[in-house]
Amino acid sequence: MHNNVRYLPKQASAYPKLSMLMLQKNYHLEGIPRTLFQCMAVLTSLDLSHTQITELPSEIGMLSELQQLNLTFTPIKSLPVELGCLVKLKYLLLRTTYKLETMPKGTISNLSLLRLLDLQGSQYADWYEHESLKGCKKSVGISIKTAAALQRLSSLPHVYTWHLQLQEMEDLAFSDQLFKSIAGSRNIRQSLELLSISSSSRMDELSVVHCGEAHEEGLECLKYLKLKDLQPSREVTWKGVKPEIMLPSLRELVIYNCNKLRNVTWVPQLPCLYIMDRSRCNDMEALISDAGASISFSLSLSRLRLDSLHKLNCISRQPVTFPYLESIEVINCRQPKKLPFGAEIYQNKLKEIRGWKGWWDMIEWEEVSIKDSLSSYFKDRIGE
Repeated sequence: MHNNVRYLPKQASAYPKLSMLMLQKNYHLEGIPRTLFQCMAVLTSLDLSHTQITELPSEIGMLSELQQLNLTFTPIKSLPVELGCLVKLKYLLLRTTYKLETMPKGTISNLSLLRLLDLQGSQYADWYEHESLKGCKKSVGISIKTAAALQRLSSLPHVYTWHLQLQEMEDLAFSDQLFKSIAGSRNIRQSLELLSISSSSRMDELSVVHCGEAHEEGLECLKYLKLKDLQPSREVTWKGVKPEIMLPSLRELVIYNCNKLRNVTWVPQLPCLYIMDRSRCNDMEALISDAGASISFSLSLSRLRLDSLHKLNCISRQPVTFPYLESIEVINCRQPKKLPFGAEIYQNKLKEIRGWKGWWDMIEWEEVSIKDSLSSYFKDRIGE
């Protein structure tokens, strides 16, 4: 793996006991000899991710012990029907297979032991396979482009969605329909760990609503949330539910290229948020403009990254502390001249400050000793 392998041997007779074959990130590898798999009777794991593989030989069906097959980030165009012979396969990773559009009917539904099917970012979207999944419950990663498809996914009894990417969603009738479909599905609500919402031109606001069976139910497993290219959205609104109830386990929040988004004032209510990344949100003047009645508050962040927020002039309009902050990175943000840091910031866990050196020199401090102490502590680590 991580090499320049272009060709594979036609036979592997020297390795009859080989159980794992990892060829990921050999970016020039384009094909697999048809005879290679004939001598790998006990192979359990095959990783071909980040290669240029466009097809698998039909002999893949001879790998009767195979449990994991990774074809992530490959230009593979189709899968052979013999894939359905891999009766012990548990993990099939097809993430970002951007040219994969078809596979023989029944191929995936024949894999009775399959536990994880990752199709997030793939062009393949045959609902027959998903609806035919039976037996043990399956975890899937999937990209959805319509509200109708999301509703269909939420109704599948044997499918537990692990990674969900929502793109375009042009058929949304109301902005709150999105979270109604997500939170209204018990299977999605109790299994979703990664959620990405992107490229929607219909939503002036992203409305988070409560639809669980009990008032205290939310997306209890969600750890990662990404909002990307939501150009018209000016704010995230919460209707009938609090952020700490809907997102009790969220650890990482990424907001990218949401130009109209004004702030993320609801962030302080997320109890487990450790990483926050804001990039290319041109109208954002403050991350937190009004946190409510509290005079001051603290954030549990360990890492904060701000990139290309051209109107940002402050992190918070209210006093805020960062008792767990380890890293702050500020890139192409020239206006904020104040940081809400007190002497406690370098007495605790802060290990890294990265940003434009000129910006650091322009920061105004209520106590000059704080800046002097930080500059002395980090020395050459301040700067791009």
